[in-house]
Amino acid sequence: MKKGLIDAIAELMSDGRPWTFWGLQEAINHRYDCYYGEPTISAGIRALRHYDKRKKYDLPLSGEVLFREKIPSNTGIPARGYQYRLVTNNEDML
Repeated sequence: MKKGLIDAIAELMSDGRPWTFWGLQEAINHRYDCYYGEPTISAGIRALRHYDKRKKYDLPLSGEVLFREKIPSNTGIPARGYQYRLVTNNEDML
């Protein structure tokens, strides 16, 4: 089923777990049969900070809704890149 980029990102990230650009790219491709590049996915994630998107996806209207953290390393060698977690109204704010 085709879905707009920001709709797809909001739906996937609403599970509260951390997502990388590559993980989102793969999930969007698999679930919605759409392909978006990393810069486009990055822009879609940033768009979730806008007031109209916060209202549409029932996100907190104030404060940060996206948390960015370094990708954890499983090998002891520092991993490159970041993962992002979406804060929803259903969870306690930090």
